[in-house]
Amino acid sequence: MRRDLDLSIGIRCLVAVLATLLIACAPQTQLGEACGERPDDEHVTGPFVPIALDVIVVIDDTPATQPFVGEFADALPIFLRALLSGDHDGAGVPETVAVDSLHVGVITGELGGGMRPIEGCEGPGGDARLRVNSTDASCRGMLPGGFLSLRRDDDSSALDALACVARTTGDGCTISQPLEALLRAVTDPEVHSWDRVGLVPPRFLDASGLELASGHACPPGGGCPHEGFVRPYAQRLAIVLTAGDDCSVADPGVLDPDEARLADAPPPMRCAIADRRGLLRGPSRNGDASSVWPPWSLHVIAGVPSDLAVPPGSPPRGVSALADPRMEVRLTSDERSLEPSCVSADGYPATPPRRLVAAVADAIAGDASLQSICAREPRAQLLDIASAVVRDWGAQCLPVAPSRPSSAPDECVLFEALPVERTLGCDALPARRLEGRYTDGLRAWELCRIDRVEGAMDERAGWYADQTVECTREPPRLAFTSTFEPVFGASLELHCSAFDTIELRCDEDNDASRPCARGMRCTPGERDRCSSGSTVTAPLRCDPVARTCAIACTTDEDCAAAGAAERRCDRRLVREADAAEFVRALDPIASQTRGVCVAPSCSP
Repeated sequence: MRRDLDLSIGIRCLVAVLATLLIACAPQTQLGEACGERPDDEHVTGPFVPIALDVIVVIDDTPATQPFVGEFADALPIFLRALLSGDHDGAGVPETVAVDSLHVGVITGELGGGMRPIEGCEGPGGDARLRVNSTDASCRGMLPGGFLSLRRDDDSSALDALACVARTTGDGCTISQPLEALLRAVTDPEVHSWDRVGLVPPRFLDASGLELASGHACPPGGGCPHEGFVRPYAQRLAIVLTAGDDCSVADPGVLDPDEARLADAPPPMRCAIADRRGLLRGPSRNGDASSVWPPWSLHVIAGVPSDLAVPPGSPPRGVSALADPRMEVRLTSDERSLEPSCVSADGYPATPPRRLVAAVADAIAGDASLQSICAREPRAQLLDIASAVVRDWGAQCLPVAPSRPSSAPDECVLFEALPVERTLGCDALPARRLEGRYTDGLRAWELCRIDRVEGAMDERAGWYADQTVECTREPPRLAFTSTFEPVFGASLELHCSAFDTIELRCDEDNDASRPCARGMRCTPGERDRCSSGSTVTAPLRCDPVARTCAIACTTDEDCAAAGAAERRCDRRLVREADAAEFVRALDPIASQTRGVCVAPSCSP
């Protein structure tokens, strides 16, 4: 122990002598002088995921809705282009963030009439299947897969084909079931790891009237009718267009013309009376978290008077709307139809959508709207929905504004903690690098670093700082390239560092205009070499741990050759040398080798 103490005293003395000799030389970069950058790390946890949106459009294919369908169908491409570009006024400049990935499909609300259907409801109807072909002879279009899959800024001509597919002929069953059709189209009959605990997939009436049928949705490879349409990580938006109301059947007797319980119901009042007698589905079934998860935001364009409309982003007002006399369901004097709740300027009526009003009022977190079909403003109404959908996406904004290229090691870094016990790790996922493996003793997971790329046009997968959209504060938003695929259930954490740079002359020419950056080689020029006997003339490097200029090395021999034989080359990773400062390996420099000569430590 005495020998170790003598050695320690000798080392301290030698270091003091060297420091005295170096201080005598000016100007110079000195061994032990402060250098580098002290990070003021600022980080924020997601939802930093690509903005993925799944949209399903439900159109009532009855004669009453037909006069309103053409304008609505023509407005759909405008609505979708606004979502994909962020440009809602068509001026060529985005006002909001844009959707990175969009799925959109169209169904009708007709589900057929069971084994003994009433007139006009023979067959399965649309069966809640995504429409593939246009049924309008004046507008030819086809969606071979049943839905469009679009990327940000995609101005595909397929959007026009979608508008054609959305044009219905108005010859569907008068017992329209838009809410039930919507639910069946997007329901996966299987429960997956990403689903909410306790989720019970609903069942549906089949053609025989028995509740045996399953939903149509499933993940890729599932072999279902709507395979891959609904994505577990996407936000979900449903739009319903109807001049009537929902009549989602719970009891197949509603579809039976000889049903005794409805023998006293005039045909126009059949659904209203069936609802009063408990023969229809509850309108909140579509918003019940035990039936479908994640929930869909519901936006209805129906026969509500304009002054009772609930615009997108407004609190629901279902109770007050239902109390209005215009929303009462009653027969006209000739008992051949229902009294309209509103009439368009060109004379087309719409009837009270009481069940749809209740569905909007029951929507989870009020994420719903109710607009008047009689206003005949589908373009403005759809753009209002688009604006409401993106209003909360400011969370994509970066905590600080990046000022350096993506190649800089001390810029913003996006980390992704994979779901616990996920089979595929970081190394098997594109655009990821393994940062570390962690466990709490019961569970294990991996932390990935997601690649940063130059911008939206970069062909590589990864994230970038989007400068094209104004955030609520100065920094830009975090965005992803079109080829990047997220991992559902992963948590993302963005780390950005603001630095307090110490100005030093760290280049060979002793040029004060080029400050010393952390990790930069500090190589003394001729004027930095002392003539008073100092032997430390080797290149210096900014030590990221001590933040002082130190002798750069890769082996102990480098230290000896530099005149500091008593020192040892620290070849540990920076995070190993100072775990407290570089916690969880989240600092960008943490994975680099320290690579400087340090005083040897004594063992107890």
